[in-house]
Amino acid sequence: MDDIADMYLDGRAKVSSYRAMLESLLETGLPALTHLEVMMAREGAQRFLCLRHDVDHDVEKALRMARIEHALGMRASYYLLPPGDYDKRENYYGTIAESRIVHSPRMREIAQEIVGLGHEIGLHNDFLQLSVVLGRPLRELIAEQIAEFQSAGIEIKGSASHGSRFARACGYVNYEIFAECFRPKSVRRAIELPGGKSFDLYSVSMAELGLEYEAYDLKRDCYISDTGSRILVRDAQFETVQPTMFADLVGSSERVVALFHPEWWRVTDAGAAARPGADRAASIAVPAASAAAAVRRQGAENPLFIRPDGKPFRIGVRGDCCSRRAVVMNKALFPRGVELIINEKCPNSCFVDTLSGYGASLEQGEALCDVASMPPTLKHYYVGQFDRSVLDARDLDLLMFDSYSDMNFELWRHRVHGWSLWVHPKYLRAPDHLRSVFEKVRQASLDEAAQAICTVIDHVRKANPGLPVLILHQPFEHYPKLEKRSEFHHLGERVAAQRTGVFFAAALPRQELVPADVGSCGPGLTLHFDAATYLKMLEDAWRRGLGAMLTASAADRAALVAAKPSTPASDAPAPAVQPPSTPSPVQAQQPASLSTASTANIEGAVQISYGQGRAECRPSCGAAVEAAVKTFAQYFRHPQIDGDAAPEPRYTPMLIDVDEVRDFAAWEARIKKFGNGARLRQKRKAASMDYYVKLFGWRQHVPDVHDVNHSKSVRSGGVMRGSYLRSVEEMGGAPDRPYAPVMPACPHHWALTFGVFLKEPGHMQGSVRVDERLVAYLSLRRCGDVALYSQILGHGDHLTHGILVLLHHEVVRWVSEHLNGPARGLRFLMYGGRQNGGESLYQFKRQSGFTVHPVLAFPGPLPS
Repeated sequence: MDDIADMYLDGRAKVSSYRAMLESLLETGLPALTHLEVMMAREGAQRFLCLRHDVDHDVEKALRMARIEHALGMRASYYLLPPGDYDKRENYYGTIAESRIVHSPRMREIAQEIVGLGHEIGLHNDFLQLSVVLGRPLRELIAEQIAEFQSAGIEIKGSASHGSRFARACGYVNYEIFAECFRPKSVRRAIELPGGKSFDLYSVSMAELGLEYEAYDLKRDCYISDTGSRILVRDAQFETVQPTMFADLVGSSERVVALFHPEWWRVTDAGAAARPGADRAASIAVPAASAAAAVRRQGAENPLFIRPDGKPFRIGVRGDCCSRRAVVMNKALFPRGVELIINEKCPNSCFVDTLSGYGASLEQGEALCDVASMPPTLKHYYVGQFDRSVLDARDLDLLMFDSYSDMNFELWRHRVHGWSLWVHPKYLRAPDHLRSVFEKVRQASLDEAAQAICTVIDHVRKANPGLPVLILHQPFEHYPKLEKRSEFHHLGERVAAQRTGVFFAAALPRQELVPADVGSCGPGLTLHFDAATYLKMLEDAWRRGLGAMLTASAADRAALVAAKPSTPASDAPAPAVQPPSTPSPVQAQQPASLSTASTANIEGAVQISYGQGRAECRPSCGAAVEAAVKTFAQYFRHPQIDGDAAPEPRYTPMLIDVDEVRDFAAWEARIKKFGNGARLRQKRKAASMDYYVKLFGWRQHVPDVHDVNHSKSVRSGGVMRGSYLRSVEEMGGAPDRPYAPVMPACPHHWALTFGVFLKEPGHMQGSVRVDERLVAYLSLRRCGDVALYSQILGHGDHLTHGILVLLHHEVVRWVSEHLNGPARGLRFLMYGGRQNGGESLYQFKRQSGFTVHPVLAFPGPLPS
């Protein structure tokens, strides 16, 4: 795939960045769908953002747009125009040769790639003019083009009317050729064509051609267009538009159509290489000429952010508009592009909550506030406070903070569970409930904020050794509300006194601040500034050592980070980072065996045995232990195998202490506290719909397992891959006889599979009638003290019915009821690690009772 380039203002479409505009549109929360997806959904698609591209002249720019959209997880519709209009017998689409159109090989190649990126290809309809030029019947001509695309593997289902000079001169609109486009106010008529011929409008059947829709028939609440020399949003026209304004311009509209013509956007000569699925990163590029000028302009002492491997510079942003604008408004500093992974609008103390195992979730935030009623920008900010992707980011070149959230947000802390979040009082569902269940937390002090940032730095550096850190100070000289928090101008100094490899920019004097977007924070107020203001900040941090660290070798950076800070970076005394004097609410609730277990090698770690050599073991158990050592190598430390110099495990295990589930009813009562009983309501919902759970023989339901695996291409853990994509035959084939579950011969080493079923008389698995359908399964593999959820998966059509919650609870119930049998001596249930999957998977684990804890593992008996 070629480079992705950003797209810039050229005097027609008055937007400075196509990518930034799309990112703002995504802030509306509307799903980006193709026209075909919306039209085929009929009543189902009531909320959508449809990007439409009428490709009149430049299919290469269309491909650039398609790649940018794909990188942002968006889908769009591209309508391709055959030659004939604009007095051209040849264009990007192809060439008119005698009475036919010969497709351009490059157009076909691009169209295939656009479809491969998830977009839709349609016809830009000017076929009546083309039928006159070629002297051929209109219907035949359209059918021929549809067939030509079909031969290239491209299905054409939609048409978008082209506004040609020919159509205007003849007094019709191109969609009026179709019978299905006859509207209540339409008039059936014949139009005169050149050469003395006439044509009956509304005479061509779209259905007979296999077409499903005409783009202009899509009903919308808000229309955006770059037609002409202005941007049109609804009925308002703008000479220029800041990309970040689009979410506000769209407002609460739920059906948005945006038309953009690729040829009216200018493309840079250099771009940022596509990194599919890379944390929904924002790739930004500048023209090659500008990059070269930047290199010539800047000496070694001035900022220039370049990776040695030539890929886009990769920044984890744990900050707000100050951090973001400093980067995106100074693109010349990133000549090979930049990727931003941004977590905004949340104090760092909330990230510390998450690292402690009890951070707030979006589900909990939605239970408190009516998110759907919020205006788009507020909704984006509120939902954004639950994003923790920076914590799991890898291959970073820089970690960036600014002081805004820590000095501005007031939080509410759950009195029982300890997690905190901010709310908007106007959109609270039940204010009295908030005050009774939560306590208001004062704003963080400077020292508390610095300590929280240090905790985040330490965590992110585990996956990014030697990572430099940059801290910017949010100017508030034009926002009096924050003047009382002026001590936060020393936040960077305070953190740099406690951690090496941390660089900051000194607060700029008021006379050097050039405000922008005045009025955006109230009459005459702003927190935004021009590019030159942020450039001064970056230059200051660069001179203070950031530049030297970024240009140092990886080994030198790692050595610097490992060293202790020298003298404090300011006259203020550097506070020591002390553990809290009292346990956190979650620590207080931890099972005794988790909170007080072993101290060997890792403070607070639990010790487990794989059960090697126990009296009931069979010859195969030794192989099970060997496999467990490999399976858990990224999760547990193995002191007897790896020694004291063992590397830090990549993942932190999530465990349930089996002692806590001996009384199953009491365990469920504790789980009920999550989401005000939402977990148990989901379980009851599944049971009320007649789902049930039982052990089953894997071979008995291979075809159903295959259906479950293939029911969703993307899940909370990411794109489905590997063994999940095997065919029925690759999984061993459909059964030819019944297979019952086999109970373990050794109680310490076994694998059992539990399934969620629905009664379905007559349902077959291969040649075996089973009369029930498997809709979810969980593979539980025990090795000594630990039983691992090695697979848990539900069919996409049944997930909203609570089947996975029911499955998990019934497996825990089974363990509690078999502590004198196959679960005898079992100490922990485990479901992967904290870092596996995304935030939604982590929240599912946490609300299922799993808690984060390090583990020391031993093949045989535990050391005394």
